[in-house]
Amino acid sequence: MYGTDKPIESIFMADTTLNQSPLMLEMFEPKETYKQRSAIMPIQLQKLVNSIREPATSVLLPVLSVTDRKWMANQKDKTPSMMELTGVYVINKGANEGWVAEEDMMGARLIRYSHMLRYPFSIPERYGLNNTLNLTGPHTKISLDPDTSERLNININLTVNATVLETRTEAGMSEYQMEQQAQSILKKDIMKEFNDAKDKNIDLFGIEEWLYRHHNDSWKRYVSRGPILPKINIKDVNVKVIIKHSNTYITG
Repeated sequence: MYGTDKPIESIFMADTTLNQSPLMLEMFEPKETYKQRSAIMPIQLQKLVNSIREPATSVLLPVLSVTDRKWMANQKDKTPSMMELTGVYVINKGANEGWVAEEDMMGARLIRYSHMLRYPFSIPERYGLNNTLNLTGPHTKISLDPDTSERLNININLTVNATVLETRTEAGMSEYQMEQQAQSILKKDIMKEFNDAKDKNIDLFGIEEWLYRHHNDSWKRYVSRGPILPKINIKDVNVKVIIKHSNTYITG
């Protein structure tokens, strides 16, 4: 299942690369695309329908678009129109809460996706250079502080495995330094993305569903007083990045 803000005709008329069959387009082979780069997890119609029936469930519906920015054609009179995933619509209780761009989904990707196979993550180094990690297999534990106020204070503990895909120089960052910097960046990303989405009334991380399933009494008490998202606050995020191994690809 996909959503789009483009004319349906433009989606179905998208070109393929290297004269491949149209059946190889992202729309028809979402699992293969996700295996190569776990940016946006595909969903099936059944999951979308089931979420509409639940009182607190939201889903991240992939958004398809077309672009002519990535490829050039030999024919001067034609620029290929290529299919691309641009982000997700957050569908909550059957309504579209809004669109979130792929680049603003790192926290949602780590917290919500049950299987994240590989996702490249850049760590800035001095002189504008980047080291690249391959993130995989995140595990998230969410906890709720005791009810001491009118706010629902949430704590997130995240562990994610990584491999080193690329280092810029032989005398660059150590694996420990990469882990520490990645942890710091991911923590900031998670906090910022949640609060930015919350300001737009979007429950990007699905916290209400987690409350509904794990703290149902609290969920009932708070939801009876009105919308629950404004009452949710992420109090603390703890991120642990574990580099399992690295390759030997070094660039100067």
